Amino acid sequence: MTFLNAMLLGGVAALAVPLIIHLFNRRRFRKVEWGAMHLLEQVVRVNRKRIKIEQIILLLVRCAIPVLLALAMARPVMTGWQPLPGETASSMIVMLDNSYSMDAGGTGRSNFAEAVDESAAVLGQLRRGSDAAVLLMGGGVESLLDEPTYDTANLTQHLRSLTAGFGPADAAGSLSFAAATIAPMSHAKRDMMIVSDFQRHDWEDVDSPERQRLIELLGSLRVRPSLTFMHVGAEVTDNVAVEDVQLSRRVVGVGQSVNVRARIRNYGDQGYQTLRIYCRVDGEERGVTQIPLGPNEQNQVLFSVEFEEPGSQLIEVAVEAADALRSDNTLQKAVAVLEKIPVLLVDGDRRAQLLESETAFLEIALQPYAAAGAARLADLIETQVVNPDALAEADLDAVRVVVLANVEQLGGETLNRLRQFVEGGGGLMVFPGDRIDFDWYNDVFAAEAGLLPMQMQQLVGGDEEADDAEPMSLVAQRFEHAALETFNDPQQGKLTDGEVQQWYRLGRSAEAATDDRDVTIMARLENGDPLWVERRLGDGAIIQAATTADADWNNFPVRPFFVGLMQEMVTHLATTADPSRNVEAGRPIVAFLPEQLAGERLTLIDPEGGRHAVKAEARNGRAIVAFRRTRRPGLYVLHVPEADPIHFVATTSRRESALQQLNADELEQLAEQFGAEVVQSAEGYAALDHHRRHGRELWKAVLLAALAMLFLEMFFQQRFAKGRA
Repeated sequence: MTFLNAMLLGGVAALAVPLIIHLFNRRRFRKVEWGAMHLLEQVVRVNRKRIKIEQIILLLVRCAIPVLLALAMARPVMTGWQPLPGETASSMIVMLDNSYSMDAGGTGRSNFAEAVDESAAVLGQLRRGSDAAVLLMGGGVESLLDEPTYDTANLTQHLRSLTAGFGPADAAGSLSFAAATIAPMSHAKRDMMIVSDFQRHDWEDVDSPERQRLIELLGSLRVRPSLTFMHVGAEVTDNVAVEDVQLSRRVVGVGQSVNVRARIRNYGDQGYQTLRIYCRVDGEERGVTQIPLGPNEQNQVLFSVEFEEPGSQLIEVAVEAADALRSDNTLQKAVAVLEKIPVLLVDGDRRAQLLESETAFLEIALQPYAAAGAARLADLIETQVVNPDALAEADLDAVRVVVLANVEQLGGETLNRLRQFVEGGGGLMVFPGDRIDFDWYNDVFAAEAGLLPMQMQQLVGGDEEADDAEPMSLVAQRFEHAALETFNDPQQGKLTDGEVQQWYRLGRSAEAATDDRDVTIMARLENGDPLWVERRLGDGAIIQAATTADADWNNFPVRPFFVGLMQEMVTHLATTADPSRNVEAGRPIVAFLPEQLAGERLTLIDPEGGRHAVKAEARNGRAIVAFRRTRRPGLYVLHVPEADPIHFVATTSRRESALQQLNADELEQLAEQFGAEVVQSAEGYAALDHHRRHGRELWKAVLLAALAMLFLEMFFQQRFAKGRA
């Protein structure tokens, strides 16, 4: 207990006034003897004790009145066992939720706008000399300024320039970041506040062990901060979102038809009889459809688009819905449209007879429309077949992938050029056969040059093994490799339908030049032997097959899946070095440009229209541009001199599209776990902060007690007087 006006406690001395009056009145009487006095002596003896008790009660009540009035004027404060900071300066961390769900709002004003106003008001209430920081929770944690500042006016100015629209709020990361930020701050009084809509998904993701870790982290701080949850904004549950957009082709070429499949979800309780969905390419409408979408349902739409020109293109799927959150009504996809993928097939046993050459089936699989004479349909892959001797003179800069099919061996200079080709971003695919030099492939191609992911240990099922092996199929599994994952859909063909009669058993050796961490086993046979393996080398990649490219050792070329399989593998190798145009928000976007642009400063425009200067750096015979500030989801456009702009799209989880918030009881329970208190506004926080600084004032209760004593004194006086009558 303490007093804000301790000097007024001197008024307690006023309790002496009733005592003095009482004592004074006791001595103001004169003893008079009269004859009939003996008649009253019995009555006086009976009432004397009662009158004395009544006088003591009245005296106590009259003494309590000035004491209570003095206490009320001294403003008593309940402080508990800890000292209070009073009007001292403080250190403040505001964790502001700027996730895209904060763009919703039920009153024509977004929840984020309200959050900014309330946060600014809280910062404006800080005492002179206080330092503060604002942490942004959406899409990963970021500090608004580089470090805490005493210039809260400048901090507020930066705060008011913010917009929402980022990924899900990182509740656990924000508390951890805040704990690390507040630890070295200046003042003994420390406060942390989360300003958020407290979306259910954001906090349900913080499981019990993580919550316990955070609670212990806050408790371990040298000075434990006071934690406040400020809930802002109204809950609006009706919302429709474009959740996902997928293309039927991983690599898109000019003149090819591409299916665009979009998943639409209704998160609200309001159904739609007809919901209009648009598909646009570079802003031009390419398709429109209508679907019904019931409450809390999802549906899919399918569009077919074709690209007439190569280069960077932007696909956009948008839903026409009058909901409260517009930022998730559109989803974009950046596409690099290729004119051709040039592939060089090196045939180690080239023959004139139809389907007798090592690469005959590959030619058909990689150019099916050309092989069928379908002039109106375009093949993305363009092949050229050469003998091994011609590889030494081939222009490798003009091709994306080189395929070696049953090539006996290569010269040293050719081998060096092939390694440089792969390290620079090219793709290499190696098939064995009956003409290869087994020892040269292991000793030189694999061990010295490092151009084979694994060494060939022995031929299984051939003449070199005494007991012929039974034909093997691929082991049934879910394929994780990018070149094979399309075959997880049975409609694309079943790889397990193929059989392998002969294959090389692949394995590692102590002399291998490659690192096991660089090698990926793409698929295995039923006996566990690897059938296809991949190794990354520099910016490129190598796929090694354990069996032939033709039908001599397997029946893959006559199976329906062979065309798709070879195209997937070749396009995977051709685009391994190409950075993705679609990245997760927060991940860097990277562009590979011609070498002559190295050293140039280019312009990149972010989703808000901000312009950034980026420098192209030289590396491995090309210019590379990297931009890392991609926390905001949306479209990033890189402008290249004398070339078309390059599009990049940063996407984030659509988890925030479910707008349900924690209810009042759940929020109070969450606050209780963290030792926090809940407020709804800056005014509520001001009252809470006053209580934390000065404790709970009791003067109103004391004043009411004084008034009660006045009425009690009047009541007793009348009651006692009536009893004496």
